[in-house]
Amino acid sequence: MCGRFYFDATPTELDAHFGLMNQPVVTPRYNVAPTQRVAVVAQQPGTGRRKLGYVRWGLVPAWSNGPGGQPLVNAKAETVANLPSFREAFRRRRCLIPVSGFYEWAKEGTAKVPHLFRPTGGGLLAFAGLWEQWGEGAERVLSCALVTTAANPIVRPLHERMPAILAPDEYGE
Repeated sequence: MCGRFYFDATPTELDAHFGLMNQPVVTPRYNVAPTQRVAVVAQQPGTGRRKLGYVRWGLVPAWSNGPGGQPLVNAKAETVANLPSFREAFRRRRCLIPVSGFYEWAKEGTAKVPHLFRPTGGGLLAFAGLWEQWGEGAERVLSCALVTTAANPIVRPLHERMPAILAPDEYGE
C-alpha cells in the first residue's frame, strides 16, 4: 500500500526525464495524500510525446455513481486487468505518476514512524498508474490510481506491498 508520497521536481527535471510536450507548472509537495490532486504523465496519441496534467488521486470508475465513497487509490498489479473498477483504465488509460519518494510507516511501540524511500542521490521515480474520467462538462472528474506490487527486499521489512516503479525503458509509447 502506498498512502503518501512527495514530489519536488522542477519543470526542467520533469521535461528531461519524461520528454514532455508541455511546460508544466509544479509546486513542491512533501506529504501528498489520497483525494488530493497529483501530477500524471500520459502519452499523447500521434505525437510521440508525453504530457503532464493533474488529476484526483483516487480512481472513480466511469460507470460508478460518482466520486463519493472510499477512494480507489491503489490497484494490485496481480488483479488490475480483471477487476471491473480498473479493467478499462488498464486497457486504455495508463499513466506514469512522477514522484520524488514515498513513505511507509513502521510501528514503534504505540507510535507510527514514517520511513522515506527515494532514489539514491535524488531524482525522479515513475509509479505505474491508471487514469479515468467520470462525468461530463462541469461535473467531469479526472482521477487516478497507482499500481502496487509485492514489496522488494528494501521495503518488505515495513510493508508487504509497494508502488510498481517503472524504469525509463518501461514507460512505453
